[in-house]
Amino acid sequence: MKGAESFDLIRLLKLLAERRIRYLLIGRWAVAQHGAPVVTADYDLWVHPNDRRRLFRLLETVFDAELPDPTRWNRPLVTAYVGPDKIDCFSPGKIVNDEGEEL
Repeated sequence: MKGAESFDLIRLLKLLAERRIRYLLIGRWAVAQHGAPVVTADYDLWVHPNDRRRLFRLLETVFDAELPDPTRWNRPLVTAYVGPDKIDCFSPGKIVNDEGEEL
């Protein structure tokens, strides 16, 4: 099994910041950063559509993650596995804020 080591979320977040990969930690782990208990085992990230490939390459090279074939990386949801840990990466095609501006 690839990525047999335990996944280190804090290490990933630091690497994302260093590489200026735009992301949001969403889901239960985001709530946990504010003191709530974590009751799910997966990680959920929103990733800017332009930064997806960089994130997936980072997961592959640094964390030895299992990812789908690169031809499937353009889907709105891509799941990576690092050992037993599941990382769901969400990237809708476009996002529009309340002012109607495309982000």
